[in-house]
Amino acid sequence: MKEESVVGIFDSGVGGFTVYKKIKEVTSANCIYYGDCLNAPYGNKEEFEIRELIKADILFLEEKKVTHFVNACNSMSVLTTDALLQESGIATDHYTDMIRAFDKHAVCKEGEIVLVVATSATLRSGVYQDVLTHKGVNAAVYAYTDLAAAIENNRTREELLTIVETGIVYAKEVGATSIIYGCTHYPLIHGLFLEVKEKLGWQGEFIDPAIYVAQEVRVWGITGEHGFCPYSSKDTAVFIKNVIKFV
Repeated sequence: MKEESVVGIFDSGVGGFTVYKKIKEVTSANCIYYGDCLNAPYGNKEEFEIRELIKADILFLEEKKVTHFVNACNSMSVLTTDALLQESGIATDHYTDMIRAFDKHAVCKEGEIVLVVATSATLRSGVYQDVLTHKGVNAAVYAYTDLAAAIENNRTREELLTIVETGIVYAKEVGATSIIYGCTHYPLIHGLFLEVKEKLGWQGEFIDPAIYVAQEVRVWGITGEHGFCPYSSKDTAVFIKNVIKFV
C-alpha cells in the first residue's frame, strides 16, 4: 500500500469482515483488518479486560500506519470512550464504531418494538437500549451468550441453527418488528437467521449496523486502490475461511 490515508478495521475475531464488506462497497480506501482471534470472543469478558484489549488492538493498527479507525466489535464499541481515544492518540473525527454510527444514521419508526440480539457485554452496557429509547423506540434485548463463540469455533450448521432459534422465538414472544444484529459475527450467518425466521413464521426484519458504519466511512472521503491486508493474532480455520470469502 502507498503511504496515504488507510482505514484500520479491528474486531475481536472474524465478525468485522461483515463490516469490511459494507465499507468496500462505498469507498476505494485501502484497508487493514485486525482480528484478535486469540482472545475471541470479547462478549463474555469483564469490562477492564475488554478495555485493555481495545488499547492493544489500536496499538497494532497504529504500528501499521493506519490513519482512520473502525471499531467493528459491538462489545468494544460500548466501552470505547472519547477519553480512551485521546489516551490512544486518536482524533474522534478519525474514528467510528458500531454504536456511534447507528446512533448518528439509523432511522427508526417511533413506537415500534426493536429487539437487540448481542453478547452479554454489549447488552450489559445498556448503550443500544439508550440510543433506541432516544429515537422513540421500545427496546427489548436478548443475549446470545455463546453464538459468537460458536461462529468463531466453526460449529456445525445444525448447532448454529439451534442457538439462533432461541432468539427468534423470543422476538415473537415480545412482538418485535425488527431485530438489530448487536454483534458483527451474526451477519456472517444471516442466511441461517432467515431460515429460522421462515420456519417460525416471524414477520420482522433484520438490521445490520454495519451499513451505518459504511456511511460514516464514506464521509471521510478517503480514496485508494481497494487494497486489503488482513492480520490476526491467531490464524484459525474460520479466519482463513473468511479471508478467502471476502477477498
